[in-house]
Amino acid sequence: MRASYRAFDADFLRWMLSDGAGSLVLEGKPHTEKPSLRIDWIELKSYANEYETCMYTGIAHKNSPRVGNTWLDLATISEADKAELMRIRQDTELLPQIVKLSVEEYLRLIKRGRIVPEELDHILCHYSSHFFKGEIVKLLDEAHLSIPEEKWFTNLYTKGNTGAASIFIMLEEALNSGRFKPGEKVLLMVPESGRFTVSFALLTCVGPDAQLEARAATDRGTDAGRLSTPWRPGEISSLPPVARTGAEIAEAAANSPLGEGFDPGDDPMVRRLVLDLGIVWADFERMLRATPIIRRIESGQVTVKDYKMLLRNLRQQVMEGARWIARAASNISIELFPLRSMFISHAGDEHRDFQMLERDYCAVGGSLEEIVNTPKNIGSEALSAFMFHRASQPDPLDLLGAMFVIEGLGKHKAGRWAEALKKQLNLTNKEVSFLSYHGRNDDNHFERLRDVLTSGVVDDDVARRIVKTAKVVAR
Repeated sequence: MRASYRAFDADFLRWMLSDGAGSLVLEGKPHTEKPSLRIDWIELKSYANEYETCMYTGIAHKNSPRVGNTWLDLATISEADKAELMRIRQDTELLPQIVKLSVEEYLRLIKRGRIVPEELDHILCHYSSHFFKGEIVKLLDEAHLSIPEEKWFTNLYTKGNTGAASIFIMLEEALNSGRFKPGEKVLLMVPESGRFTVSFALLTCVGPDAQLEARAATDRGTDAGRLSTPWRPGEISSLPPVARTGAEIAEAAANSPLGEGFDPGDDPMVRRLVLDLGIVWADFERMLRATPIIRRIESGQVTVKDYKMLLRNLRQQVMEGARWIARAASNISIELFPLRSMFISHAGDEHRDFQMLERDYCAVGGSLEEIVNTPKNIGSEALSAFMFHRASQPDPLDLLGAMFVIEGLGKHKAGRWAEALKKQLNLTNKEVSFLSYHGRNDDNHFERLRDVLTSGVVDDDVARRIVKTAKVVAR
């Protein structure tokens, strides 16, 4: 069974975890002499239904929990321990995903108004390694939501990673060292990879005089007896569990195709639009990962039959792309002539792409007749109807949202899928020309999109329509 172990998965926890315990005292009023921390709200969200188990023990490999592969198959616990079956392991290939999810959730809380970045005075974030702080900072920087270094506090380098106790030990040290002053806001951020849970809490430092405010609120019978955050139904995902063995570090909300390397300037509308589109992209990636064909490509299980099916269905969408872009161009008014030119240029770039798909299909053993005569699937029918409907409206600038999603697939996904298909199916560039081409060239289209967003033609109403169209197309 040892041959199936990934040794580093156990060594990572062995060297990255420290012993420690921490707790907080919760009371209904502030301390009479020292500063206290008021809990304004706590948010916790789990994505366990969408990811494989990250931490495990008692089995040789988490993907093979079968008879003969567990600690129960050995005569004694001692034998199981000698076989290293009792070591706690962590799938280190999945760890970057929890960083991405943490930043995504941070952006969602900003969108909902729960977090106002400018009002935060301190950030206490639990991370198991300095490496992960760098990844969080990188994603926040790319989302143009950087947090000044002086606001960060951690004692990882002196207390180590004590797991669930870390945030309490961190909070105790920061509070008792005098770091917090009355009136300051403290954000706690705890990403937990064990079951892919992301937690946030907002605290306010209050002085002893806050007792008077608390007593007055109690006397008035106001919200003292109620939760500060009323219960509300959660967002229940309908996605099935995602089965994959080597998850990539997916760019998501903070690192969407648009946000990467893009400076939205000081215009709050443009900054909000970039944030909204980033969240659309994060949701789209999550749905994409749950698609069976993508799961097979990313887990190394794809077949030539799968690839041919993908090409047949892609062609039916791609052949319509230049047509709806051209129709949209014909409905753009003369006052927006530069945008009309952009749409026409884009249509010119795209109108032969379906022929690459046909050549790829024939190169892997299919016939031109098969791919040409494949009927549209239901999703393609719905997408085409929607796109032509929107393209027929006056000045359909909301289609920039559609381009964001579609070109994002090329920029962030197509090239990776091409390389995965080549490796798994022993193909060459000749058989994956469509995906390879878009992986190399779609960034030019994003430059055009960025130029439009900062040109001054996009107002609040257009921005809302861009986001809505992006959401529809992402479905």
